[in-house]
Amino acid sequence: MNFEQIKQELKFAFSRSSGSGGQHVNKVATKVELRWNVLDSTGIGQEEKLLILEKLDSHVVKEHTVQIFNQKSRSQFQNRILAIAQLERLLKEALAVQKDRKPSHKTPASQHKRLAKKKAHALKKRNRAKVNFNGVDLSYFE
Repeated sequence: MNFEQIKQELKFAFSRSSGSGGQHVNKVATKVELRWNVLDSTGIGQEEKLLILEKLDSHVVKEHTVQIFNQKSRSQFQNRILAIAQLERLLKEALAVQKDRKPSHKTPASQHKRLAKKKAHALKKRNRAKVNFNGVDLSYFE
């Protein structure tokens, strides 16, 4: 992935932002809409394009275009930088190769400890149960 090449392909649109800014918010278009056509890009390979379209499907709109909005800052320039950074982060996450999980085994000591704890808990519960004397003369205890 050549992100410098991708930066050249980005298209921006600006609109009025919601949120803080007072009267200024009604005059200046600070909200940034970043658009990038994945299939027309020359900064990534064909396999990477398919992977990006699959993993970033929540950001993909019609015609295979990734769309990102940003209005966190009062500055149009700052929002533009934040949108580019967000796209770069999303692309890196989408193209990151997941490591295969190696299943681990329980050690014999951990198994023994678990079973001993289970037996102690069962004994504690058994000792709390009501005692049935089945015909035993209880007059001795009175």
